[in-house]
Amino acid sequence: MKKLILSLLLLCAVLSSASLKAQPIGLERRVPLKNLYFGIKAGADALGMRYTNKNGKEPVTSYNPSALWQGEMTGCLVGGITMERTLPHFSYGLEGMVMGLDAKTLETDAAAKMDSAWLIDVRVPLRIKFLEDYACSPYLMVAPCYGSYLSVFSVDTTGQVTTYVTNGVSDWNGTLVDWGSNNTKTHHFSLLAGIGMDVKIPIGNYEAKLRVEGAYQLGVSNLYSKKITDPMNKPQNKVNRSLRGWEATIGICFPLFSNPHYSWLM
Repeated sequence: MKKLILSLLLLCAVLSSASLKAQPIGLERRVPLKNLYFGIKAGADALGMRYTNKNGKEPVTSYNPSALWQGEMTGCLVGGITMERTLPHFSYGLEGMVMGLDAKTLETDAAAKMDSAWLIDVRVPLRIKFLEDYACSPYLMVAPCYGSYLSVFSVDTTGQVTTYVTNGVSDWNGTLVDWGSNNTKTHHFSLLAGIGMDVKIPIGNYEAKLRVEGAYQLGVSNLYSKKITDPMNKPQNKVNRSLRGWEATIGICFPLFSNPHYSWLM
């Protein structure tokens, strides 16, 4: 009987120890997995513009790559602020980002030779995370995006308001066009997908996260306005224009809640 009781006690101890080790949300963590994170991130983008001309029987597609591939960094930057709700192996959040677009082509006979502007994006990233018990945790990310041009407004003496897109200029059909509500659609939708890595940074009993992320942005809306005309004054109604390109960022995130039990357990 004593041997049976001792065996049962030993089995309970082993099972208890195994269950504690298996729990991802344990008292041994500096910060709980269920948390709120706030942070900033910045990096570079290689954002280009894709054109599809449907005026003929066969659609003609062309692409202006980012000026980053031509050795120009001006206008190829991205950065913003982040907020994230984390759960075990999953998170969702909200991001406000500013992106630089500088798409150029070296082809002399291209109808669209250049598009540039600063864009502002609101994103809702969804992340599936792996290896959260380790110092480095990779994840997959997808985010729907809604954005517009970063603009300034001018009011003349008559009270008329004019919109100017920051650094917004294009070279279409040999004519420089200033971006604005009269010349191009002001809002765009896109889908962002990529991979990333969270690296834990212990700070005493606290813990921040260093985040490295790479993603591809696929524009799903047509940015070409029906009001744009060619030199013969013919409307270009059947031209689709959408964003395409990569971005790479690095950032840091800080949790709102820490573990009050961590200090006396260590």
